[in-house]
Amino acid sequence: MLYFQPDGKHAPVKVGQTLLDAAQVLGVEIDAVCGGVGTCAECRVIVKEGRELLRRPTEYEVNSLVPEDLDFGYRLACEAVIKGDGLITVEVPEESRGTKHRLQSEGLDTHVKLEPAVNAFQIVVEPPVLDSPGSMYERVEQALKNVGVRAEDVDQGVLAGMGPTLRRLGWRASAVLYNDRRLIALTESGKPVLGMAFDIGTTKLAGYLMNVTSGELLSKVSRVNPQVVYGEDVMTRLAYILNEKEGLNRLVRSVRGAINEMIEEACSAASVPRESVREIVLVGNTLMHHIVLGIEPSSLGASPYSPVVNSSYAVEGEKIGLSGGSGLIAYTLPNVAGFVGADCVGDVLATGLDKPEGTRLLIDIGTNTEMVLCSESAMSCASSPSGPTFEGAHVRHGMRALSGAIERISIDQSLNVRYSTVDGTPARGICGSGVVDAVSEMVKRGVLERSGRMKGDGTLKGIVRSQHGLEYLVAGASDNAIKKDITVTQGDVREVQKAKAAIATGIKVLLDQAGFSGRDLDHVFVAGAFGSYMDIPSAISIGMLPDIPLNKMTQVGNAAGTGARMCLLSRRARQTAEDTAKRMRYVELATRADFQQTFLKSLELAPY
Repeated sequence: MLYFQPDGKHAPVKVGQTLLDAAQVLGVEIDAVCGGVGTCAECRVIVKEGRELLRRPTEYEVNSLVPEDLDFGYRLACEAVIKGDGLITVEVPEESRGTKHRLQSEGLDTHVKLEPAVNAFQIVVEPPVLDSPGSMYERVEQALKNVGVRAEDVDQGVLAGMGPTLRRLGWRASAVLYNDRRLIALTESGKPVLGMAFDIGTTKLAGYLMNVTSGELLSKVSRVNPQVVYGEDVMTRLAYILNEKEGLNRLVRSVRGAINEMIEEACSAASVPRESVREIVLVGNTLMHHIVLGIEPSSLGASPYSPVVNSSYAVEGEKIGLSGGSGLIAYTLPNVAGFVGADCVGDVLATGLDKPEGTRLLIDIGTNTEMVLCSESAMSCASSPSGPTFEGAHVRHGMRALSGAIERISIDQSLNVRYSTVDGTPARGICGSGVVDAVSEMVKRGVLERSGRMKGDGTLKGIVRSQHGLEYLVAGASDNAIKKDITVTQGDVREVQKAKAAIATGIKVLLDQAGFSGRDLDHVFVAGAFGSYMDIPSAISIGMLPDIPLNKMTQVGNAAGTGARMCLLSRRARQTAEDTAKRMRYVELATRADFQQTFLKSLELAPY
């Protein structure tokens, strides 16, 4: 029997299966940034019992784990293969779990005229009598006409229980209609009409429960996207879907289950019945969009990376496994093209980028970074596979923004390091904003050359040489929670260079194609969880963002979530989203002749 602690989940041992495979089947969350192909070394677990039932550590494990950790029982879950039957107990340590991240759910306020797609109308229905035996539905239709509404369709569930419902309500009811045409509920008068807006991010999920009649935000919830156990970025998840027979079904079940749990959590927090939720508005990149809807996404896996559907889409919630009130509708904003999805359209709505107000740039930084350039005459967009480095992946002591993650770093002229951690707890590793700070400060103090090479002549304070090459000491073993030196390695610097160069290349290509330079930008909006917490001057100094005055930069948080809320409250916002998606000209970076040259130039750790 195989047990995972502290979850308490267990299953029979299957010879030939990896610990990561078993964890994914059981729903045990283990960070697997690379999707389990053995390149990220993030899926560390501790084998408490049954080490002899596993194959010997692979060469990759030996190179990725220090001897002390191997002796203690650490293994990489994706590499540890079960070879025999018996009792195996595995502990998943906190740093390998995806459950307590600091998640960005805040965003801009919504400023829209209330025009929700779901509305309630108070009606009085004439009871049937012998000399007027018309059907219940005809009587409801007439009652709606009396208040100026014409119902063209009715939810089957409403129709099935219409007679008992009307009698129970004493022939006075609140009729809930979708787009003033489809009758989706009959309920007692005075019940609130609620909706939820969701940002389905690659790393995180954010949900907002709202009273669509008043526009009031009632509660908000967030959690890690449970799909992270199948890979951290869109490409590893897409590969998992294409290579695993049950891959798509597993990802669909995991995200839909999380959405349903978040609806329950949000309603409980606001002390309102789940049955009052009548509509869900969803945004996400094209792959997340397809997965939630259960659309087979293989067309996104090869050039020209075409989505199956771009336009907005409305479907009955129960048809895609989502639950709320009767007649629940799930509505998605439109995609644009490639991996520029509905979340990017939401960003544009939230920041007002669709309005002709000068030359502006929007950057939503994540494992897949989207960017939009808007001028008086045109709007262009692109996506860049910046990868999970800023989530702590591929970094020797990297971690997500959990308690104890070093998030701010400064180095003084004497090369003394000062840092702060998430929640102020003892350091456990370095998250993305801390790594960007570290690289920026190391260049500033001469520890790094602009090429990214760490100076290794032995004269600079803090630089040490280990089996991993040159490293710069950030937090000594005696001063942190893991009792090992926390460092930034030469390899870490290279990972940051590649990630920031991918972002900078997308920006430069859009600017160049439009005939602009960074100096022509009137404003830059930086969105996304990482974009909210990173230090803008650090990002500018290493060439991630354009070198423009700080008063022209605004960090806007989860703007995609704000866009989703706007569309939940306003049909006019939905039309704007449709129009905006059609206006946005998609630029496929990989096909540009200047892509490789621009990327190589962008590796330099210097402003542009």
